[in-house]
Amino acid sequence: MTQTWPADWFERKAGVGCHICTQGRPAETAGGVRFYSGEFADAYLRKRAHLPGQSMVIWRGRHASDLIDLSEEEAAGYMSDLRMSARLLAAVFEPCQINYLTFGNSVPHIHTYVVPRYLDDPNPGAPLLPLVETEIDDTELQQQLEALERAAG
Repeated sequence: MTQTWPADWFERKAGVGCHICTQGRPAETAGGVRFYSGEFADAYLRKRAHLPGQSMVIWRGRHASDLIDLSEEEAAGYMSDLRMSARLLAAVFEPCQINYLTFGNSVPHIHTYVVPRYLDDPNPGAPLLPLVETEIDDTELQQQLEALERAAG
């Protein structure tokens, strides 16, 4: 068998050089601005998105590259924080459906893309393909963050 994954894949899965672990819990990352901080995860509204409200929820416990690496308590906590983030997004953006994408193929640290879907969706009933992101205007991003803060109470 020819290995197609990076040569250092298992080291990366073990947390060696994990940039998510080393960044701590910042209010803002290169990709987004935090709108929710839970016990187990933080949620970031994406600065570049396919559709309005696209976010990323990031596991903030010890390094873990897959949901199967979490204890029952950690997994329940992560899901609880993920659900709370989605509730806030639903309250503000009023999507008709929300998709949850947990990959880890390029960055092996648990994180889930939360993608609100709308009635005027470009690909209803199917995944968004191709995944083309556009830059969110700073003013619009700030308005969205303020609405999320109001929804959080």
